[in-house]
Amino acid sequence: MKDLSYLRTGPGCSWFELAIGSAKKNTAILGFIKYAVRERYEEFDGFIEDYQTEPRKSGISLSGHVLIDFYERPPAALKTLLEARRHDHTLDECPYCGFPRAPETLDHFLPKERWPEYSIFSDNLVPQCRDCAPIKGVKYFCENENQSFFLHPIYSPALSTLRFKIEVTIVKGKLAFSPAFSIPESITDVDEKRISSHLKNLHIKQRIVDYCDEQYRHWIRIAQSKPCDIKSIFESRLSERECDPYPNNWATAFYQGVLKNQDAVRELQRHVVSKPLRSNGAHRLI
Repeated sequence: MKDLSYLRTGPGCSWFELAIGSAKKNTAILGFIKYAVRERYEEFDGFIEDYQTEPRKSGISLSGHVLIDFYERPPAALKTLLEARRHDHTLDECPYCGFPRAPETLDHFLPKERWPEYSIFSDNLVPQCRDCAPIKGVKYFCENENQSFFLHPIYSPALSTLRFKIEVTIVKGKLAFSPAFSIPESITDVDEKRISSHLKNLHIKQRIVDYCDEQYRHWIRIAQSKPCDIKSIFESRLSERECDPYPNNWATAFYQGVLKNQDAVRELQRHVVSKPLRSNGAHRLI
């Protein structure tokens, strides 16, 4: 995953002012709570850094629905900023889990249902994949472990150092996948423990296995549809990505894992047909 610290704006985030200055209904209510919201913005960094203490309850719970509405039905200028955060982020993988597809949704790191004052606070809004979204949901603090469930991708440089490895073996004639994770030697024991908790709470290990199983089926379908060289295709896919022995996404780790096991390559190659499937003839536009 990539380091997202460049997205931090701090308590000076101007999105709240855009909301107040809009023509949307209920802007007067924002005027009444703006000082309380600004005070909470000042506290946000401390809440994230003090991950072993649950943030104090919302100070605007009675009017919180108004801020949530500004997120869910934003005025034009705010909508532009939210859409940019959601889609124009140059990310090729989810910063929470490493799923190899550009994130398409936004996560409220501090859930808006419990802390609505951060509904339109940019540092609380993180691009996220659609698989992480329902798993994380409205969870934030684990009372049993006395710490937050997850690392904040914008605030945790350690999370961006996480790398993936997938060992590929053959079990009963089929490919089997065993994910592993690595971090630099420089990462502290405290950060290692937090990363492990983050991985566990987002079910990342099992999700990688499920992803690899789906990719395995996908490439069997490709092989059965036309003549191809699996090894060359996988090498080409790797050449399109960052050449790193410690990949930061699942797809690169999958291709590397298969290529490191020649038996795995042969297992996929055996599905390749000698002739392409018959076409349905010429087509015309309709």
